[in-house]
Amino acid sequence: MQNNQATAMPRPGGHLIEQKDIKKTISLFIKNWYVFALLIAMGIGFAVLFLYKSTKYYGATTTILLKKQDNALENAFKGTIKNESEKIESANEILLLSSRRLIGDAIKKLNLEVSYYIEGRIKTVEVYNGTPFIIEGRLIDPTLYNKPFNIQVNSNNTCRIWLSEEHGEFNKSVSFGQAVQSPRFSFSVIGNDEILKGNNSLNNVKYKFVFNEKQDLISRYRKALKFTQEKDASAIIAEVEDVVQDRAVDFLKGLTEIYIENSISAKKEVNEKTVDYLEDELKIVTSNLGQVSIMAAQQKSSTGIITEGVADAKLQQQMQLQSELSRKQVEYENIERLNELLNNEGEDVSAISSILMTQNNVGLSSTLNELQQKIQLKQTYDLQYTAASPQVKEVERQIGNLKAQMITNVITIRRSLVTQINSLKSQIASLGGAISNIPEAERTIQNITRNQALTERMYTFLMETRTQTLMAKAAIIPDRIILEPAIAQGLIRPIPMKVFVSGIGIGIALSLLTIFFRSIYYNYVTSRDDIKELSSLPILGVIAKTKEAEKEYMLVDKHPQSIASEAFRVIRSNLNHYGPKEGCKIAMFTSTVASEGKTFCAVNTGTILAKSKKKVILLDLDLHKPKQANAFNMQNDTGVTTFLSGKANLKSVIKESSVPNLDVMLSGPRVPNASELLLDPALDMMINQLKQQYDYILFDTAPVGLISDALELMKYADLTLFVMKANYSKKDFIEVAHHVAEKKDSKGFGIILNAVSQKNITAGYGGGYYK
Repeated sequence: MQNNQATAMPRPGGHLIEQKDIKKTISLFIKNWYVFALLIAMGIGFAVLFLYKSTKYYGATTTILLKKQDNALENAFKGTIKNESEKIESANEILLLSSRRLIGDAIKKLNLEVSYYIEGRIKTVEVYNGTPFIIEGRLIDPTLYNKPFNIQVNSNNTCRIWLSEEHGEFNKSVSFGQAVQSPRFSFSVIGNDEILKGNNSLNNVKYKFVFNEKQDLISRYRKALKFTQEKDASAIIAEVEDVVQDRAVDFLKGLTEIYIENSISAKKEVNEKTVDYLEDELKIVTSNLGQVSIMAAQQKSSTGIITEGVADAKLQQQMQLQSELSRKQVEYENIERLNELLNNEGEDVSAISSILMTQNNVGLSSTLNELQQKIQLKQTYDLQYTAASPQVKEVERQIGNLKAQMITNVITIRRSLVTQINSLKSQIASLGGAISNIPEAERTIQNITRNQALTERMYTFLMETRTQTLMAKAAIIPDRIILEPAIAQGLIRPIPMKVFVSGIGIGIALSLLTIFFRSIYYNYVTSRDDIKELSSLPILGVIAKTKEAEKEYMLVDKHPQSIASEAFRVIRSNLNHYGPKEGCKIAMFTSTVASEGKTFCAVNTGTILAKSKKKVILLDLDLHKPKQANAFNMQNDTGVTTFLSGKANLKSVIKESSVPNLDVMLSGPRVPNASELLLDPALDMMINQLKQQYDYILFDTAPVGLISDALELMKYADLTLFVMKANYSKKDFIEVAHHVAEKKDSKGFGIILNAVSQKNITAGYGGGYYK
């Protein structure tokens, strides 16, 4: 095969993915099975470690119905008592449920400000119920928050408490119920008699307790809370996570109970302020009624006139007008007071609500309901945001607009009342002239009687309103109902199955990435296929990596039945296709860099040729770093350099090896002008003489990537054998082989791949029979 060109072979066919690519990919994964096994095992190991080390979180859930409940008594007075909104906004209720105030109240109710732990040999576990004691008290030194106090039960009546040295020295034995005093804390240990009684093994249990900073605890539970609004119903689903399942359930129970209690107390507060207002008005009217009755009795006694209540028609008409005027004046006073309250800066609308309960004005009541909602929303925002936040600014703007709307309505109502009062006064004045003709004594009695009747009517009105308000108070029921009580959801996170699946998935993903990047960035030749992908240069042999080859240069002679020896027989067969059919053949061994195995390949190729009854001579032409003397265990006293320098004849520099038919010409002593010696005409004469004596002449030359000697010797060679070493020679070295093959003096070219892993060797390249 002459003048081989280093052109890459085109990929046959036009398919995007070819069958051989699929086979190669599958083969790549099979060859790297250990990567999958290792990384998947590591993934499972990390999953086990994560599950052991991670904190377990358990869940609890409850459902709250926000639908307002109907009540017969409340509906009976709905026209005059309007203290509740008909529309409940779920979003506002969620904000209220997640407010710091309600969560803080729940924490205080359940005494969660102290956490309890049992210290085990491997892991410390938090406990909620079942401890033989509870802690009641507080910390004075804030630096002790979240710092563990150690406690050990000594007997049924005593325990020992101590702090770790880094948290300050404290060690004291106390009786249960006894106060534990220090400048840094003050608390008592209350024993649980049911657990302490008859339990003698408690002294072997190591307990710890921790005081939690309340604001931190509130923030922790706010973060753990999750709320969901039902789409088709006015309901809220509340969920919470906690490291202790029973505590999660109790926390939701406590939070919802406080939420409902606050809802009822808000209604009662408005009702009570209304009753207080009516009581004040009744005291005034009762006092006036008593004074009018006394005046009537005194007048009758002094004049001797006894009236039976029969009055002139005009007096009756005037009395009705006076009664109406009194009502309107009371309404005017209430409207004036309402206007004053609305113009105040405060946001307490309970007093406004109590006034509106005496006014049957649907428009004002509706606006007040909306104002109450916005003020409640602002109170919730104040606990969550700063005063300058957009949420607070927006709700303040809405509150201002609603107040302005109510003030506008109040001004309109006041103007109407002024007009009505003036009209009534005018009518009463016109009737006064007609009544003036009635005798003065009788007229006086009639006036007193009329005032007495008006006061009695006002008293009756206030008493009826007060009775209705008290009945409404008795009718107050919660309109927030626990539809589903708090129940445990079990382990929320981490889910063991998900963690294991994730660990295995991560292991597989890392395996694929490792193999992928290794195949891309691993720039070393590993098999015959790597060379075939990058070059069309012929591959004359693939030599397996064996333990024997690592120890012996003379592999073919010492281990003739090894897989590597079989590979050299393949090389011997391929050499027959190169060079002249008759006469001597010259083959040159070279490489890109040192240590790729060219001397090893040259020695064993010469040996396998000699064993086939061919006369072979091996020339060590690497004059810079010769190795053949070590391979044949010879003294490198004479050789190529001594002959080319004229110090010895050809016969004296040729040495017989231990292998029959194989002679060796060593490099000889080192000389400073080694490269120049190879250009001496004496080399031509030496090679011509050797051709007459041998069937094969093998050149062992210096690496072409380091020294140009081999390029100068190519003109003598019938075949240049370029040696590459698996997992050592870089893929870039193939470009060097191309460069060597393209030299005009190269008559033939082939690649030998050395030290290939046996799993990467296919039959036909020394790997079929002897494997």
